[in-house]
Amino acid sequence: MKCSTWESVTLDVCYSNVKHACLSTKLPKLGKSDHNLIILQPKYHPLVQRQKPRVITVKKWTQDAIEQLKCEFETTDWSVFTENSNGSDEVTEAVSAYINFCTENVIPKRKVKIYGNRKPWINGEVTDVIKKKRQAFDRGDVNELNQIQKELKRVIRKSKLKYKREIENNCVGNDMSKVWRGMRKMSGYAKSPQGSGIVSNLTKQYANELNTFFNRFDHYNFSDEQILIKSRLALPDESGFDLKTNSDEVTSHFKGLKASKSTGSDQILPKVLKLCATQLADIFVYIFNLIFETQTLPESWKTSCIIPIPKRQNIQCYNDLRPVALTSVPMKVCKKIVLKSLKPLVAIFWTHISSVIGETGTLKTH
Repeated sequence: MKCSTWESVTLDVCYSNVKHACLSTKLPKLGKSDHNLIILQPKYHPLVQRQKPRVITVKKWTQDAIEQLKCEFETTDWSVFTENSNGSDEVTEAVSAYINFCTENVIPKRKVKIYGNRKPWINGEVTDVIKKKRQAFDRGDVNELNQIQKELKRVIRKSKLKYKREIENNCVGNDMSKVWRGMRKMSGYAKSPQGSGIVSNLTKQYANELNTFFNRFDHYNFSDEQILIKSRLALPDESGFDLKTNSDEVTSHFKGLKASKSTGSDQILPKVLKLCATQLADIFVYIFNLIFETQTLPESWKTSCIIPIPKRQNIQCYNDLRPVALTSVPMKVCKKIVLKSLKPLVAIFWTHISSVIGETGTLKTH
């Protein structure tokens, strides 16, 4: 007690099993009592009160919305984009803008409020049942409230079991990133906030300096090397090398994309390409073949969004940041198709290098 309990004297003592757990505040006397009224308030503030809730906007990928998006792409006349086009740049920009326009208009959005004490196993199904329980409580329907309470227990048990299996799967296999991710989740480890280095004071000038630092290798002129590579790849027609793709190959690559990957500068979601692979395959076949024919990559695919990731706790210089470039997802698919066609051409060289390494144990260069 740090306040007076009787007139100006502290006569009473309060004991607890935690030291300095409460704050004592003096209030007026109650009735004819000769002692002051003391209110004890806990010093601890719950996490939900210490952290303000975050409001994020998410897309609702319902089955009806996905089918409607597929129908939009399936009924699109793609010849409008291919006719009277001036190269791959114009076609690529128009198609990317149209895909993003359809996605924004068809896929509904909603704002989600995330509280600081939100459990990791809480998903949309649990949230929906909790809302039903609150609505039944407001109506005063006791029977419905009991039924929803049983349903909530079942859904929570199912969600916890799903989360448990997800954590256990992270610790199985040879993927060390998943193993460490599972260990961090099980231990509740969270990275401490970064130090107050130059990253905390982001300005336009600092962003330009980072661009100059990360792209400092572009100052060298690679025109001679590019001419040499193009001359080696320019094989005669009788060699049988004809770089082209088809709808089946593009569809297979699109369906194999990871929906959770980040977008590039064109903002095309990998999930859209994965779900609408059949509907979008033909237009991208035309774009890829046009690129192979003209040997020119669209400018939008050459642009990447660089995300600086800190290497250490305290950032002192530019080299303490690791640049992660987010490139266009269709461009990555195009690279896979090119790589698949080029591998047979260099197979003999890799066989020779492997034999040299196997005989000597080292690779000698001349």
